[in-house]
Amino acid sequence: AALRLGNLAAADRIYANAIRLEFTFGGGEAMLVESIVNSAASVGDLGIAERWFQRATDVGVQLDSAVYSALICAAVDSRDLRVAESWFDRATNAGVEPDEVARSYIVSCAVQLRDASALERLNKRHGVSTETVAFRVLVDEAAAKAFDGMIRNAAKTGDLQNAKR
Repeated sequence: AALRLGNLAAADRIYANAIRLEFTFGGGEAMLVESIVNSAASVGDLGIAERWFQRATDVGVQLDSAVYSALICAAVDSRDLRVAESWFDRATNAGVEPDEVARSYIVSCAVQLRDASALERLNKRHGVSTETVAFRVLVDEAAAKAFDGMIRNAAKTGDLQNAKR
């Protein structure tokens, strides 16, 4: 209930107490942990997400691609490419393949940060196809700059009708 209401701190305390008391959730531990990790990641609280991952693995809960991918995406949202790569490595070392969203997200971050060595590492270590995503990010960036330039130009010339479009 606390998690559904968006109260991450309360969910954190409740589940921590359940683990301390060795309470089980009828085999639903992985789903509960996934929910907490996803919620923490979605609000940018990588610390809570990582702590729950560790708690779950400490008690033997098997976590899937969704959890690893949420952690990768949360690290990318924090603009911490090294941490995102570390989670990518941990996933593949555990025999789990991060989903396509996480793969694209981490490549997009590397492109935006202009980190060619990260792109190379992702390609070599994990076979992540970086060219297509990198090209798309660069095209999107160029289009956004061109659009921004058109709006600024229209506003400078007093053409508010075109600036609004």
